[in-house]
Amino acid sequence: MLICCFVNIIDVLLDYCYLIVSLDLKKDYEFGWRWLLPLHAGITYRMYGFSVEEEQFWCTAPLAFSSSSRNTLAEVLLVNPDNGYACNGPTDEEMGSASVICIVAKRSSARKWRSRLAAEFPLLKEYGLLPATNPRVIVPLAAPHLVVAALGLHRPGRWVARLGVSVAQSLAGIGNFSLLRGRVLLIASRDPKRPAHGSVVAGWPVRGGGADEVEYALYLGGPDENRKTVIVPLGLNTPNVILKVAMLDKARASLRNEAASINALAHSPLAIHIPKLVDVVDADGILTLYQEYRPRRATKPRQMRESVIGFLASLSRMERRKERLAVLLEDIPVEASSGMSDKVAIACRALYARLEALSQAGTLLWVHRSHGDFASWNCSWSEHGIFVFDWEASRAQDLAFGDVFYYAIAPALHVQRNPHVQKTLDAALYLAQQVSESADMGGVDCRVYLALWLLGRLGEASQYGELLILLEEYWQ
Repeated sequence: MLICCFVNIIDVLLDYCYLIVSLDLKKDYEFGWRWLLPLHAGITYRMYGFSVEEEQFWCTAPLAFSSSSRNTLAEVLLVNPDNGYACNGPTDEEMGSASVICIVAKRSSARKWRSRLAAEFPLLKEYGLLPATNPRVIVPLAAPHLVVAALGLHRPGRWVARLGVSVAQSLAGIGNFSLLRGRVLLIASRDPKRPAHGSVVAGWPVRGGGADEVEYALYLGGPDENRKTVIVPLGLNTPNVILKVAMLDKARASLRNEAASINALAHSPLAIHIPKLVDVVDADGILTLYQEYRPRRATKPRQMRESVIGFLASLSRMERRKERLAVLLEDIPVEASSGMSDKVAIACRALYARLEALSQAGTLLWVHRSHGDFASWNCSWSEHGIFVFDWEASRAQDLAFGDVFYYAIAPALHVQRNPHVQKTLDAALYLAQQVSESADMGGVDCRVYLALWLLGRLGEASQYGELLILLEEYWQ
C-alpha cells in the first residue's frame, strides 16, 4: 500500500514538472490576462473560437480550474469570436448557467457582446489590450482616472508610441476610451465580491469594501522563461504598490534576487531612490513581490541626466573594492568572437591582447554593486527625485561602469532605428568619465572597462561588435 501511494505521488510530481517544462512560453505571454479571471480551485471551463494549440495550453498551464466535459455545463466560458476559428457557441443555456464569461474581441464585435453581458450579469469589467495586435499592457476601462493611471505603467521606447500613449491618456482623462478599444477583454461575473485570480494566488488583501472597487492594470513583459506579470492594483487613490508575479523557475529566481538586492540597499543612502519591499509571498508555486510604486512625474532632461550621474556615482560606492584584471578576464572566453565577422574577430583579438598585457602588469579594476539593467525605462522622476526600479539583474560585485555603459547604449540597442555608432561610443565614454569624477574614481581609463564589458556581451547584439571595432580603432 505504501509503495503504491509513493508511486502515485511520484507520478503526480512528474506530471506537474512536465506541465511546467512543456509550457508554451509564447502562449503564456499571449494569455497573460488570465490573471484577471475571478477563479477558485476546482472551477471548470470551456473554450470557443480558440485553436487546438491554444486549448492545449489552457489544459497544461498551472491554473486553478480544469476543462469541463462536453456533457456538463461549465462554470467559466472563454470566447474568442474573432480568431478565425469556428466559434459555434456558447448556447443560451451555457451562458445562463455560467458564473463567469470572458470574451476577447475586436472593436467590431465587442459592442454586441458588451450589451448582452451587461444585460445578464451584475458585474461586467472591460479591459483594453495594448497594442491590439500584440498586447503587452492590459488597461481597465473603468473610471477615467484609473485609465490614466494604468497607461502610466507603459512607457514605450519609440517616440511615436509614447506620443500615442500620451494622446490616449489625454482622451481617457475626459472619458473617451475609443483609442483603447481596438481589442478588448470583457469579463462578466455573477459574483461581484470574487477578486481576480492573480490577487487570490498572491494573497492580496482587497481593501475598500469589495473586489468590485479594485481594478488591476497588467504589464505582461516578454514571451520568454524570465517573464513576469506586473500587476498594479488601482482603487480610489493613487496606486502605491505594485505586484510582480513569477511562475517559471528563471523568473522566480529573478524576483528572489530583486528582493535580496532591495533589502541590501534598504538602509543605504540610495534607499529613498529605490522601491520599498512590502512583502514576498510564495504560494502554490507562484512567487509574488509586493513593492512600492511611484507614479511618474515630468522633469527636464538636464535634471534627469544630472540625477542619473549622481545615482550611479552613489551606487558605485556600494560594496566597492578593487579586483585584479586577470581574475575578471577569466570570465571572458578567448574565442569570444567565434562566429563573428572578420572585422569583429580582429578587433576582439586586439582588445583581448591589450587587456591581457594590462593584466600581466598587475592592473586593478573597480567592482561594486550594480543594477544590471539600468536603462531610461527602468527609472523615472518622482516626488523624491529619481526613482530606480527593476533590480532583478543586480549583482553585489560587478564591473564598474557597466550600468553607465548600458544606460548610454540601450537606446541604440532597443529604440533607435539607425543608431550612429560613433555618437553612441562617445556618449558611453563621456558618461563614464562624468560618473568616475563624481564617484571619486578619477584617473581611471574608461576604455579598459568598456572593452572588458563589450567582450562579455558580443553574442547578445550586433551593435556590441560594431562598438568594439570602433573602440579598438579609437584606442590606437
